[in-house]
Amino acid sequence: MSAAPPSDRLTLEDGLVFNGIPRSPARIRGFLTTRSGGSSPAPWATLNAGTSQGDDAARVQSHLERIGVFAGHPPGGWARVRMEHGPRVRVVEAPGVAGWGDGLATRTPDLPLAVTVADCVPLFLWCDEAVALLHCGWRGIARGIVENGVGTVAALAGAGPSRIAGWIGPGIGRCCYEVGWDVAARIAPVPPAPDPSAKVPADLGRTVLDRLEALGLARDRIARSVHCTSCRPDLYFSHRRDGAPTGRMLALIVRDATPPPHPRRSR
Repeated sequence: MSAAPPSDRLTLEDGLVFNGIPRSPARIRGFLTTRSGGSSPAPWATLNAGTSQGDDAARVQSHLERIGVFAGHPPGGWARVRMEHGPRVRVVEAPGVAGWGDGLATRTPDLPLAVTVADCVPLFLWCDEAVALLHCGWRGIARGIVENGVGTVAALAGAGPSRIAGWIGPGIGRCCYEVGWDVAARIAPVPPAPDPSAKVPADLGRTVLDRLEALGLARDRIARSVHCTSCRPDLYFSHRRDGAPTGRMLALIVRDATPPPHPRRSR
């Protein structure tokens, strides 16, 4: 089996810290914001990118504008969805809100795809002709969002899954995420529970990885973050850890028409 790519790449830009795809072609850029460098007070401190959590709308917009500078595309040019914790993947060709769903895919270059997360796993998928970005909570995973995302990219690209690469971004780890046995059994094979009311650890990132491999993605083309959002309050918001309201990170991927002119600073 080939070795897995490195799992995380932290980049500092204009006082903000981003966790980015650790290895990808020059034209593919994707990242997850962290909570560092913004202006929101508690409970959203500090770089809140979520517009539905009760934070001041103008303050959140200023954060999105700063993220847009890093992305090279202002937020008005992003494609987004109204998330519903399901399996729907929207194919988009233009900026704006594409409707209800938890995934976006496109063949259009220079069209960033963006979703927000705060424990659910952001899944970045790409090949030479198309990209996708999925918000993977347990409900969406159980109902097939990973399979829908890979199938959509393959259809857009006219290519098999073996040509698709992916990064499983930071999400809550099994160390901090316990669910009922009935939930665990819906997302991954688990032994029968002697006590059906017992809680069991759930590993969303591992489940996404297993599903990607089962769909035909090569292991050496999948990277997985080692960061648990709940374990890293210095870097990430966590709904499970902090309760509501809390902030949101923003995940973004874009396939540039031409590679960016200079690399970002990593740390």
